[in-house]
Amino acid sequence: MFTRLATHAWSGTVREPTSILIETGNSCNLRCPLCPTGIHGVKMPKAFLTVPKLAEILGKFRRLRSVELFMWGEPLLNPHLPELIAEVKRRGLEANVSSNFSLKMEEGYFARLVDSGLDRLVLSLDGATQATYAKYRVGGQLALALANLDCLLAARAKMGSRTPRIAWKFIVHKHNAHEVASAREMARDRGVEFLVAHINLNDYYADYEHPVPLASRQAEWLPEASGHRQVRYRAGTPRPKRQICPNLFQTAAVTTSGHVLPCSYLTRLDSHFGDLGSVEAFAEIWNGPRYRSARSLFVKAKKAEEKCATICERCPLYDRDFSPLGAMLTFNVHLPRRQTAE
Repeated sequence: MFTRLATHAWSGTVREPTSILIETGNSCNLRCPLCPTGIHGVKMPKAFLTVPKLAEILGKFRRLRSVELFMWGEPLLNPHLPELIAEVKRRGLEANVSSNFSLKMEEGYFARLVDSGLDRLVLSLDGATQATYAKYRVGGQLALALANLDCLLAARAKMGSRTPRIAWKFIVHKHNAHEVASAREMARDRGVEFLVAHINLNDYYADYEHPVPLASRQAEWLPEASGHRQVRYRAGTPRPKRQICPNLFQTAAVTTSGHVLPCSYLTRLDSHFGDLGSVEAFAEIWNGPRYRSARSLFVKAKKAEEKCATICERCPLYDRDFSPLGAMLTFNVHLPRRQTAE
């Protein structure tokens, strides 16, 4: 990151990222109350990523090492997910997926998932009982998700595979904090990793405003114990982060249509920085005028350039107008964890 900042400050360009997110489809089977997808707030055309489109997208990148095949939607809803993963693996890249796993899948599906070469699967399971789990995962069935997990573990064992590596992700909120220990034990019994995350109130979007007032979301979802809250919520009010946005320098998000977003927190297609279908290589977008203008909000390039307006100017999460020296001295990257597979 330090090298990328210095390179931008000197030349106005940055090396391509080695890891990106690609949306497999912006639909979901659940109605999680803080998620823009769950409450129909994502304003992008509904579509599933196809294998030919994925191949076209990946062909525009030069330095990739890993791909996260998820963003706003539930990946398992895409009927071609195993083939999408296989396409990523065919190129020698790491493939990761995050899912709520609460879907009825056809017999043999989990063997296909193992056979695809999937490296890591993160499951969003925020409870040890149905009543607690369904408080946030509205429409989900914990028993079904656990049955799917057990089927996947059985298929992995039968096929003698060490992958996918599986993690049970538990996002702590006001209604489920008392079940963390029980869920951890359930994960341990299955031999899967257990991750604890703190809930976001989703108050940091540049192109979306949640319909429920922030104070109401705080009262409804923040755990009583401050230790179960993100630091930014422990004082009772979100605090601005005086640091540089890492997304503009380290990663990118790509929609099913091949449009590049500067981060995965954007919900509208018109927030994009370019269309991969209209360029020969991703580098044309990555070091194009929109990215350079957005980066200049944080790190001034040595060579002055004409700016163009970007969605990043409206971002409430990061401070802007750093000098190159100040940016390097205050370098402290922190990327808030999204509630993936909401």
